[in-house]
Amino acid sequence: EHDKAYALTDGMCDVREPVFDKGGKYIYFFASTDAGPLRHWFAMSNTEMQMTSAIYAAALRKDTPSPLARESDEEAGVSDDEKSSEKETDDGEGNNEEGFSIEFDGLNNRIIALPIEAGNLFSLQVGEEGHVYYLEATSTARGPYAKETQLHKYDLAEREDKVIKSGVNSYRISANDKKVLFSSERSWW
Repeated sequence: EHDKAYALTDGMCDVREPVFDKGGKYIYFFASTDAGPLRHWFAMSNTEMQMTSAIYAAALRKDTPSPLARESDEEAGVSDDEKSSEKETDDGEGNNEEGFSIEFDGLNNRIIALPIEAGNLFSLQVGEEGHVYYLEATSTARGPYAKETQLHKYDLAEREDKVIKSGVNSYRISANDKKVLFSSERSWW
């Protein structure tokens, strides 16, 4: 139903920086299950602890496979002609002419963790479909001019997480998803 809010998560963890992928199939976000004890200023037992986050993905539709599902060599894909002949119209349940839609029923059951080690992660962005970018502070340093911050790119198709550049303070993906503008050592590159 339009003009109505729906819960994506159950509220049992700290969720930040949600972003839709370019194909409109998934939403990615950071979530932390250890944020509770660290966010209460009156708890003295948490002074040595550091909150960690992991990256999660939720399939927006029930018929969308997990972004980590194995592809079978025997399954035939949908041809470009079949894709172009499909057209969806607004039916009052989130569908529109571009084919983007969200099935809210059971959405929280379609959330999976990406196989990326939890850490001090922030600045989640997406590039080309299946490419997820984020910054990781490898120590307690975080924010502008943090020299131990690394820019990562996770490729869902290859199941590969790699560091693109160290010492990155912030970044932006270009409009065509082909380039990355990043700030490092008080300069833009």
